[in-house]
Amino acid sequence: MNRLEELTKYFNISPNCSEVEMYRAYRELRIQYHPDKPNGDIDKYNEVCRNFEELVNLRSNSCA
Repeated sequence: MNRLEELTKYFNISPNCSEVEMYRAYRELRIQYHPDKPNGDIDKYNEVCRNFEELVNLRSNSCA
């Protein structure tokens, strides 16, 4: 399994989803783990942000 497949599975999206769907999945996880939430987790929140940034980079490179 390559990294793009791992990240799409992490965000529970299809590999050929739209940018809107991709961002929606990111926002849901980001809100879920936000440190200001009662059950927030700063480490998990940072992981979500890093993974999304990597996903965006991988998708833009694969389309080029």
